[in-house]
Amino acid sequence: MDECGPLLVGAGVVGVAFLALFRSFARQTVWGIIYLKVLTLGATALYALSVDGGTTAGLVLSFFTALTAFVFWLWRREIELVAGAYTRSHFRST
Repeated sequence: MDECGPLLVGAGVVGVAFLALFRSFARQTVWGIIYLKVLTLGATALYALSVDGGTTAGLVLSFFTALTAFVFWLWRREIELVAGAYTRSHFRST
């Protein structure tokens, strides 16, 4: 349990940081999280492809990266609607 302390504190700090970002930059935060998700998955796929014996995992992760990017592209209007709702919500400070 002693090893989990710094992880819990770090998770709390990241959570508070995201809330602060949503409060000030709702639309940019929504899109930033989406881009970060796709880029992280893509970087993991590239890493798996670069490791010996990781070809299968790299190809599977590359497929899921492309699928994730495609789904977010299909949902761009809905995502923009959600981002706009966050922008106009009472969650933001006035």
